[in-house]
Amino acid sequence: MTTTSKNSLLSRLRRVFFRDYGASDVFPWFTPTRERRERGEGELFPEAITDGALEARYKRYQLAHVIINDVAEDCFRAGFDVMPLDPNVDKEEFSSQFDKVFSHYLRQPILKAFKCCRLYGSSSLIFFFNEQMPTIDFNQPPSVRFSGKTAEISSVTPIKKTDLSITMSNTIPKKIDQLSIYSGNGEVKLHPSRYVYLENDTIDEDGLGSSSLSPVFDLLTVQKHADWSMGQGLWRGAAGLLTLTTPAGTTSSDARAALDAVENIHAKTRLVLPPGWDAKDLTANSSTARALPEIYKIIVSQIAAGSRVPVSVLLGETKTSKKPYDPNYEGFICSLQNNFLTHILSSCFMKFQASGQLPDGDFKIIWRRFMSDPYEEAKREYMEAVARRMSPPTEVKEQKVFPAEPIYTPEGIISVIEQGKKEEREEAEEETPEATSEETSETEPAYEEVPFEQSKLYNPSEETPTEGET
Repeated sequence: MTTTSKNSLLSRLRRVFFRDYGASDVFPWFTPTRERRERGEGELFPEAITDGALEARYKRYQLAHVIINDVAEDCFRAGFDVMPLDPNVDKEEFSSQFDKVFSHYLRQPILKAFKCCRLYGSSSLIFFFNEQMPTIDFNQPPSVRFSGKTAEISSVTPIKKTDLSITMSNTIPKKIDQLSIYSGNGEVKLHPSRYVYLENDTIDEDGLGSSSLSPVFDLLTVQKHADWSMGQGLWRGAAGLLTLTTPAGTTSSDARAALDAVENIHAKTRLVLPPGWDAKDLTANSSTARALPEIYKIIVSQIAAGSRVPVSVLLGETKTSKKPYDPNYEGFICSLQNNFLTHILSSCFMKFQASGQLPDGDFKIIWRRFMSDPYEEAKREYMEAVARRMSPPTEVKEQKVFPAEPIYTPEGIISVIEQGKKEEREEAEEETPEATSEETSETEPAYEEVPFEQSKLYNPSEETPTEGET
């Protein structure tokens, strides 16, 4: 027998001996441990975020899904109006035609393309035309009819970034030189008139855009591990960590019998211990389970700051309560609408104008107000209507000085009446032309000074006639 085989046999005998005879006496000093692999600093967070990792976060993690999906849908939730710049065009008819085209051709494709753009960084809308040709060269403009319009658009299809291939030009600024899509027949090159390209905000000029999950990708990874830790902590807190303290002189067989008795504890388990034995739960007073929710809130707040989506939207609080949206979130949605989606919609509508499916003419897109909450919106409109009815808009020439006495006292009432008469006389003098100033001075005053004690109810027959009636 060789030396190597002898050493191997001895090591196996040692393992069997400690496992079968000395496990209860030498625990935990000879407890076998798993081989641990040390991670390098930052190894948990990959430097390059792949499209597959982004898609996995979106599909399997709720916070990432909200950042991509809910924000895109909130941008189109209130809708928009298309107004002509020509004042001679009927606004309602013009806007209704654009609304029909958007509902029939563009609503779902643009929404899906916008979600893909926020997730992957870029996407594209491909326009297909009714071209009566045996073979269609997609690298050429669509065919033109006798009316000078292009062929009608039959459908619009969103294409995500993973199915696109772009080539950037060497000019300054850079622009897309060639865009191609991958299909069953290979790579198909597209003419610029056949697509609208969507690129998410980024500082790079590679045309690929940046995912909206990139700033919070590491935090989402931490949050995913925090979810797992919370589950482990809740499970550990519910199951507990039972420990048995044995008195001196306990044999190995007694210790093994005690461990077998508590190995499978359930709701009906009853445990009877011999004298001198003690059992307790080490996790009964642990503060780890209580600290986990606070840690969770801190990480969610950091994700909200990085994604510009408030915590109430991330956790779905605004969907189940009357709590309004954060005003900053409204500003974020308006920024996406005005700075990004307006350009995309305008490009799409101009293609339909070129095909004759929409009327010609310049237009502007007006986004409807982002209603944070119907209850709060109705309440605000009601309060504004009440305020307008109680105080109709008047031209205020100077700030009124109220009397020092309260208006509910006799002195206050007299001062208010006198102040009102004084203001009416001043207004009448300012409105009277200078040519008739002498005639108006000879007429009786519009209001007679009557002491407060001799005042009486208003009688229209006693009112002094105006200058024209005189």
